[in-house]
Amino acid sequence: MKITSVALSLFALAFAGCASFDRQTEQEVAVSSRPSGATVYLGEEKVGVTPTSLVLKRDTNYSLRVELKDYQPFTTELVPAPVPNARADSPRMQFPSSVNVMLQEPEPAKSYVDFSSQMMAIVSARKEGRISEAEYKTERDALIREYSSQAKAPAGE
Repeated sequence: MKITSVALSLFALAFAGCASFDRQTEQEVAVSSRPSGATVYLGEEKVGVTPTSLVLKRDTNYSLRVELKDYQPFTTELVPAPVPNARADSPRMQFPSSVNVMLQEPEPAKSYVDFSSQMMAIVSARKEGRISEAEYKTERDALIREYSSQAKAPAGE
C-alpha cells in the first residue's frame, strides 16, 4: 500500500511539473466585447464567442478579429512582450491578460434625403443671391458627383 501511494505521489508530481511547463509556454487570455456575443477569430479560424478565453502560445504572434452583425469588425495583433525582471522559473514573454473590445456601429450611409436637402440649400442660396451662378454650378456638380460615386460604390464601402 505504501509503495502504491508513493508511486501515485511521484506520478502526480511528474504531471504537476508538466502543468507548470505549459504555463511557461502558454497563456490564457480573456476576450470580451460590448455588446457581447461577437465571434472571435485567430487568423481565419473561428475560436469562440465573447466572452471567451483563449490559450495562446507565448512564442507566437496572433491576428485577433472580433465581429458582430451590424457592427464594424475589430482587428488587432497580439504580440507577446518581454516580462521585465522575470524570475528564472517564470515565463519570459506574456500577452495582456485580457482584451476588451467596444464594438462600433457603422456610420450611416448618406441618404437621398441628405442629397435633396443639400441640393435645396444650394438652390435657395442661388435664388437669394448669396452665391453666384458659377458657385451654384460648382457646388451642384460636386454634390451630384459625391452622391453618384456613393451610388456606384460596392456594398460595405
